[in-house]
Amino acid sequence: MIYIAYGANLNKSNMRHRCPKAVSIGSSKIKNYKLIFNNVASIVKSPGSHVEVGLWKITNICEKSLDRFEGYPSLYRKENLEQGMVYIMNHDGMAVPNESYFDTIAQGYRDFELDRSYLDKALMEAYDY
Repeated sequence: MIYIAYGANLNKSNMRHRCPKAVSIGSSKIKNYKLIFNNVASIVKSPGSHVEVGLWKITNICEKSLDRFEGYPSLYRKENLEQGMVYIMNHDGMAVPNESYFDTIAQGYRDFELDRSYLDKALMEAYDY
């Protein structure tokens, strides 16, 4: 299965511990969505926008581990998009993430060589909310 990561699971070091059999297979963009923070990261529909993401090939055991980490099904739900499976938060709202969590995602952006401006924009929008 292909798993789409946009938050803490972009961080390759963390994913090695969480899902040792996961293999990073590159990056992509999800069109018509944007990254937000509601304490933790999520994506929401936003026509004309896009989210830069990392792609992982995962096993069923990895998926079960990610389900626990993501608080599925209460905090996040799963959706199947063109690129693969993604977790999306069930709750509306925006709130600033803690610094450690944000730094974990920032490292993931470096790991996948993603454009950091999208991450910074999501943080600024959370501060402005």
